[in-house]
Amino acid sequence: MRFYTRPAWRTKGFTLIEVLVAIVLIHVGLLSLVAASAMLMRRTTETRIESAAIEAATNRLETLSAGPCTAGSGTAAGPFGIREAWSAQLVSPATLSLRDSVSYGLSSRTRVAVLQTGVAC
Repeated sequence: MRFYTRPAWRTKGFTLIEVLVAIVLIHVGLLSLVAASAMLMRRTTETRIESAAIEAATNRLETLSAGPCTAGSGTAAGPFGIREAWSAQLVSPATLSLRDSVSYGLSSRTRVAVLQTGVAC
């Protein structure tokens, strides 16, 4: 009686090395996706804080330009650690110079946005 055995190159399935390499590649791919999503979340938060700071400065300048044509200055604090310092100076009897400096914190560093404009009285 003869037994037929298949040649080694014709066997079906994967070797242990092939399975381990596939697992390592999938693992690296998943880790890179997690890192990318963490970076995306951090950047989204930074953008939201920066947008709130610019909006606060814009609102302050609109409020100052709608008010009386007098010199003044002040400070204010807002959400997300936003701090602003504003000033209104009479450049001439018919022109008011408005300036708002907003500082806000982003991931261990502080950024400053300065908006400046002139308004006719």
